[in-house]
Parts: sequence; C-alpha cells; structure tokens
Amino acid sequence: MNRRVLLRSLRIGAWHWRPVPASGSSFRVMSGPALHSRPVPRYDGYAGCAIPTAVRILADHGGRRARAHRTVFASCRLPMPHVLLFILCIADPGSSVGTGASGSTLTTQPAATATTQPTTAELCEQARHALRADRFAEAVALLEEAVTREPAGISARALLADAFRRAAQPAKAAEQLCRIGELQEEAGRHALAAEAFRDSLSLQDDPAVRCALAETYCRLDRALGPLTARWMPNAEPGRRMDGQYVLQPDEQRAGWFLTCSSESAVYQVQAALDAGLDTPEIHLLHARVWLQAGRPDRATAILQKRADRLPERESGEFWDLYGQAALAAGDLETSVRCLKQAVTWDPARFQPTLVDAYQALADRYSRRGDLPAYIDCLEEAGRLAPRDADLHYRLGNAYWEAGRRADAARQWQITLELNPDHPQRARLLEQLRGSATSGDRLDNSRPDESGD
Repeated sequence: MNRRVLLRSLRIGAWHWRPVPASGSSFRVMSGPALHSRPVPRYDGYAGCAIPTAVRILADHGGRRARAHRTVFASCRLPMPHVLLFILCIADPGSSVGTGASGSTLTTQPAATATTQPTTAELCEQARHALRADRFAEAVALLEEAVTREPAGISARALLADAFRRAAQPAKAAEQLCRIGELQEEAGRHALAAEAFRDSLSLQDDPAVRCALAETYCRLDRALGPLTARWMPNAEPGRRMDGQYVLQPDEQRAGWFLTCSSESAVYQVQAALDAGLDTPEIHLLHARVWLQAGRPDRATAILQKRADRLPERESGEFWDLYGQAALAAGDLETSVRCLKQAVTWDPARFQPTLVDAYQALADRYSRRGDLPAYIDCLEEAGRLAPRDADLHYRLGNAYWEAGRRADAARQWQITLELNPDHPQRARLLEQLRGSATSGDRLDNSRPDESGD
C-alpha cells in the first residue's frame, strides 16, 4: 500500500498535530481530542511540539529512536492505529497528508527553541534550590541577574545577601542589607529599615550605615529611646560603655547613670563619631538628634562649633537648624538672625520657620511691654506670610492699641477678606462701621486676640 494512502486512511476525523507553548516544566503533546493529551518530559531548549517531533527530539538526546518512540508511546497510551501513524511519521518525517473535508493537514515541524527568559520569581526559586545544594556561586549569579532586572526588589536582595553570607562574603552581604534598608525607608517602612540596617552592621561596621540607622530612629521618635538607670561608677557622660550611651548622672543615687541603648539615634551617631566620621552631615544629624530629644542647648553648642567650617551646599539647612535650636532654647534674637540667613538660600522652604520665630519674638516683646518692637516683629511676619489671616488680625490689634486706628481698620478688613468666617467677624464689622462713621471716636479697649 502506498504510504500516503495508508496515512490518509489512518487519519480519523480531522486529526492534526499542533504545538503547545511550554509551561516551564514540561511540554504537552496534543492531538485531536484532548482525551489523548499527555505530558512528555521537557528537554531544555525545546518548547511544545507534536508527538512525531517529540520522538525525534528524544531520539536525538537518547541516541536510539526506538527507545525514544517507546517512551513517547508509553506516556501517551494511544491506540494502535495512531502508533502506526507515528512510526510512519518517524520513518518519513517530511510526509504530509492531504487536506480532507475539514481542511486539516498533518505535518511535522522541527521543535522551536524557547526564547522566553525565566522570570525574576523563577530565578529566585532556582537560586533557592542552588542554596539548598550549597552551590553558592550559582545562586549568587542567578540572584544578581534577578536584582539587575528588578533593582527595587527586596526579596531577591534578601536572598542575595543570604547567599553572600553563606559564601563567606560578609562585606557584599552587608551592602545588600544596607540597600534593603534604604528601599524600606523610601517605602516608609521605618521599623523594617532599622532591622535591615542592624543586620548590615552585624556583618560589617560602617559609620555611614550607622548614620542611616540614626536617621531611621529619629523618624521612629527614638532619639534617646527608653532610658535605663545603671550602676557605672567610672562612667563619663557623652561616652559609650558596655553597649550603652551614658547620658547623665542619676541625681538621686551616686554612681548611677541614665543610659540609652544601642537602639537609639544618639548611640548610633556617637558610634559613627567614635569611628572617625567627620563630615558636615554627621554634625547636622548630631544636632538634630539633640533637638528632637528636647535638648536644644546641646544642639546649639554643636552648631556653634561648626559655623565657621560650613560648606556652601549645607548652608541653608545649617542656618535653619540653628534657628530652630535657638528658638527652642529661647534665644529668639539668634533664632531670627539665623533663620534670615536660611531664607536667603531657600525662601520657600525656610520662610515658615522664620514667620514662627518672628511671632515668638513678638510675644516676648509683648510680655515685656515693648509695643513698638512687638509691632515691628508682626509686620515682618506679615510681610513674609501675607495670606495669614491671624497675623493680620494680631497686627490690627497692635495698631489699635498703639492708636493707629486707620491701620488697624485696614488690617481687620484684610483679615475678613482672607477669612470671611473669622470667629471675631461680628465685632470686627462693628468696629469697621464705627471707624467709617466716627473717624477716630472708636472703642479704646483692645480687641480680644484669643478669638473667643
């Protein structure tokens, strides 16, 4: 019988072979009804294919075609007519069957080589298998590829840090853990960032990482952390001893000191300073830690020492911090002077703090009874914040007390324009109507500034 006639006679229905994309673990052979669909072990470099092509591939790898087609047939368990069909296809890989009523065609195609690359998740899974088998170099190569594809991926970096650690490369592991901490910080997960930075320091002591950890503790409101009292007869305040930062003596008991643990910003900053780090950033951080801890006197003392050695790029931040520390310490004149310097560097950023300083200084002059100085400070604040209704209200009250009725009326009118629902709206409107009809014959009592 002619082979082509035999093939046509064996074709049932509209049998045709179609390749199926590889799933990553095996390629599936499909033919006609899905009833006879069976998985065939996947060989690297080949995607899905028709059964005859699969037999040839297996034969190429195994070296014996008979063994190959037995493997495929045993796995597929197809009826004997199909087995004969497969044998004929193997004998003549280029054979084809003419189209029937359905227009289907039986052809054999060479296996297509897979071009898709493994995903990051697949690379990580392969790396886990390599780590379990102690193949550290292979795991590192896979994970470095995963990190290159997803630089912000935390899980891949964590695996890479573990691979470096197990491969006895602590410096590289610490570098990856530090990067994880930075990524956690960017995402606002400060507690996880602190944990990553601590893990990095456990592998390699790095002053820069200590600074990053100190900033994280500041964001967690742990400038000093929980204070503990310890018996330390030879301790000296401002030093690190036995994993603690010695803060100050306990006034109630001799030989006892209040200390901060290593999980505090002040401890980490002092550790970085003890390691020899001497940069403008570390000193600004040191002052910021003490300011947050409620010790503005220590912050100003640190900043005073750095004022003559300040790089230009840090000037605005330095003067702003200095002004805030002086404001918190009650040195209002110094605060205003420093904040004016900060505003020259970045007005939009530092003007709000200067406005607060002017108002605080105005309050001090008010308590002293220095009305001209009080008005001067409020005028400066109003010039910096012209849209602040409360400032205009306070300035109007100050003008009123000074007998400057027209100026007071102008400031109250601006107040109502900026805030039509001001708590003192009714009284201010009455005063403004009285000013318009009576000139200077107005109520000489000072309007209430409380807003009640």
